[in-house]
Amino acid sequence: MQTGLIGLLLWSFLMANAAAVAAKELTASNSFPIGLAVVGMHTGAMLAGTAVTALVAYRWVGIAFLRRGWINLDFVWTVALAVCGILLLVA
Repeated sequence: MQTGLIGLLLWSFLMANAAAVAAKELTASNSFPIGLAVVGMHTGAMLAGTAVTALVAYRWVGIAFLRRGWINLDFVWTVALAVCGILLLVA
């Protein structure tokens, strides 16, 4: 399943509007520290995820797999977006 740019735009718009409901209580005076914390948490999570993936690929899966195997990144991205969307709807 491929969404293309329009699908990505629609998903981003929906997620931004979902976050806007919770952000109505924020004011200009207290939004900067929260925004900084969110950016820091996102950066840390991305670095941790990248490190775990690299460690698993290097130590256990092996570099040879990367040469001969193919990972459908469109499928992985679709599953990741779907899981995040479901978690946002449930939470």
